[in-house]
Amino acid sequence: HILNKYHTNKTFCDKVKTQSSIHILNKYHTNKTFRDKVKTQSNIHILNKYHTNKAFRDEYKERMKIQVSKKYKSNKSIRLKTVERTLNWYRNNNTHKCAVKYRNLYMCNLNRFRQIIREGPDYVCISCRLTLFRNQVMPFVEEKYIKQNMSNETKKHIQSYFDYSWSTEQKWICKLCSDKIKKRQMSSRTIVNKLKVSEVPFELKKLNNLEKHL
Repeated sequence: HILNKYHTNKTFCDKVKTQSSIHILNKYHTNKTFRDKVKTQSNIHILNKYHTNKAFRDEYKERMKIQVSKKYKSNKSIRLKTVERTLNWYRNNNTHKCAVKYRNLYMCNLNRFRQIIREGPDYVCISCRLTLFRNQVMPFVEEKYIKQNMSNETKKHIQSYFDYSWSTEQKWICKLCSDKIKKRQMSSRTIVNKLKVSEVPFELKKLNNLEKHL
């Protein structure tokens, strides 16, 4: 009889719903066990809905974003805690430390590379006449190769390895020629060795100094 009345009489139905809501609300506020149970069920329901309903998930994210933003702007203590938490993460995060470390290493290597390539192969060896980069040559100092205690014949022999006709004020010698001549040996690529290569093809004659080294 009551069930039929509930389904057929709207006034009675609304009254029952109101009484039921009041009863549940009173029970929620007075019974801790019941309250905890309702909270758990509600959390599970929201969690399931969050994972299964994309529209609800997007709406929830947007709502939480607005809520957090309002709290951050209006509540100084929350703002300070957020800043402190961010700073702690920044100090303790190894990924960040590695990124800074490797960025500094990268910049150091890049600067060193730029320093090396700042000049092209513009240094001509006094012995082999090859045009080389700065790190491949050293300043030519005749006294390093021709000693006072050498015989005149040896001095002339070593002097023959050097081409003094090059007009630049600063003279350079490549490391290969330097090492060989210090041992009183003729460098394999020195001019006086009279080694020759075939004529340079016409297509390659137009290359600049840098392109010739590639």
